[in-house]
Amino acid sequence: MAKKMKKPKFKESVITIVDKNDKVVGTATYHGMKKCYLWHRLSSILVFNSKGQILFQKRAPWLHTKPNQWETRIGGHVDAKETYRQAALRELQEEMGIKIPTSKLKFITKIKINSNKDKFFRSLYTCIYDGKVKIDPDEVTAYKWVDLDKVKTFTKEKISINGLKAINTYKQWQKKKHNN
Repeated sequence: MAKKMKKPKFKESVITIVDKNDKVVGTATYHGMKKCYLWHRLSSILVFNSKGQILFQKRAPWLHTKPNQWETRIGGHVDAKETYRQAALRELQEEMGIKIPTSKLKFITKIKINSNKDKFFRSLYTCIYDGKVKIDPDEVTAYKWVDLDKVKTFTKEKISINGLKAINTYKQWQKKKHNN
């Protein structure tokens, strides 16, 4: 018999609020930020193993963004008094049980998104990790290491479009890095 999943109670975090130039201007709760349509920060990591496989996580069904979707980016909001890098490392440990030294985190890019739903800056990082993964069942229901050439075909379930875009950004970064 399958174990029934129960929606957890999440603590409301206080996150960093920035201006349109990514300068810190204050803090707000997550719901306050959404209600007032404020600029904020996100941090994400693409995790690879030494075989070149990327780590996918399947997001829990009760999460407000991308529920039940397979996602390449592990990450979340930058909390108050936290840097992008600190947030990336915290989220990696919270969601996937992965702890790496700061020196293993490689910066790829920072993007600015200003849509009718949200406005934020997202720093994207990558790392190589070959250890154990221990998912947080409140946020993640499954994980899988996937060969890059099988990313679009490893599941018939929904894959995050922005997660796929992040892989393309990573590939461009790799190409640029090797051409220099």
